[in-house]
Amino acid sequence: MLLVALLRPAAPPATAPMLELDAVPLVEPSRSAPSLAAVSMAPDERRRLRLALVELATRLEVRAHPLADDLEDGPVDAELRAALKSALPKLTAARALLAGAWHGSAGGDGVHVVDGCAAGRACIDPWARDGDAAARRARFLAWPLSAAALVRFDDAAGAGAAAARLRARAAARDSRIALVLGTRELDADADADADGDADAARELEAIRAAATRAARLLAHDAAHGEARALLADVAAAGAPAPPSWLRLDARELYVVPRLGSVAALDAFVAEVTTYAPGARFERRPRPLD
Repeated sequence: MLLVALLRPAAPPATAPMLELDAVPLVEPSRSAPSLAAVSMAPDERRRLRLALVELATRLEVRAHPLADDLEDGPVDAELRAALKSALPKLTAARALLAGAWHGSAGGDGVHVVDGCAAGRACIDPWARDGDAAARRARFLAWPLSAAALVRFDDAAGAGAAAARLRARAAARDSRIALVLGTRELDADADADADGDADAARELEAIRAAATRAARLLAHDAAHGEARALLADVAAAGAPAPPSWLRLDARELYVVPRLGSVAALDAFVAEVTTYAPGARFERRPRPLD
């Protein structure tokens, strides 16, 4: 199964996504969030994650064997911890983006995304910066929309080149970028043999297989509970029903900041501008008020 089949784009929407306040139920994390995070990685970053998972699984298998000794120095998960420094912000953003509905930790009404605003409904523009306290709170909760940038290029080749530069930058520890999404990542019908997509699909399958091995070996290890839960999520990654509101054409990219950069959106926009020269902002996020 191609894990790159995450979201299906359509023609550009006649209406933009909007937010509605509501007492929406809690949303379970999407099973495909790890896949979305992985397809948004640069090839080298994705390879490092795969190798780190393989290394973890191999060392755990050695330790579990009664006749073998682990002669490696350092913690068993050292390489994985290093790889997760850039991977975890992507996973956090992917989970939030795919949720489509968000709640604050202090309770109160939640907010969810709608594909345009129905007549008679009170909707909130995620990219506006006005309104009452409820509107401002809604934008903060819905940061995968309100803090994201939608950029357009002259042609698909320009968008592809910019996506590669932005993803390479997003692998740096000090980057403010989490996800870089274009039609190639979002299209379930994309040609898997084109532009390295087949390699990416094989890499994703290998990541999932290594996570499955490691999760099985940690199944009863209380000392690595957090790692076990993360590995189980990656092992169970699948493809979701596509959000109806996320529509791109081949000249566009949807760029989501790291959660820690939501309070520094000017710096996020500057980073996107630096690594994607020629980008025209269809949606330029301004600091949340």
